[in-house]
Amino acid sequence: MAGCGTRIDQVVPTQYSAKTVPAKCGQTGIYGYPIFCKACEPLYRDRDWKQEAAECGEAWDESDY
Repeated sequence: MAGCGTRIDQVVPTQYSAKTVPAKCGQTGIYGYPIFCKACEPLYRDRDWKQEAAECGEAWDESDY
């Protein structure tokens, strides 16, 4: 599993503003990619998450890119 599990806050857009939602480092964020704390960001910056998922057997089509 990626990330250290530290509690972080992610900002989620709402209809007219945004709200802060608690999350854990390494959890999938609202856009479908893992979110990381400031300490873990440099460790995972260059990873291609879609490529790794495809290599593990997850199917992707053109609408996912």
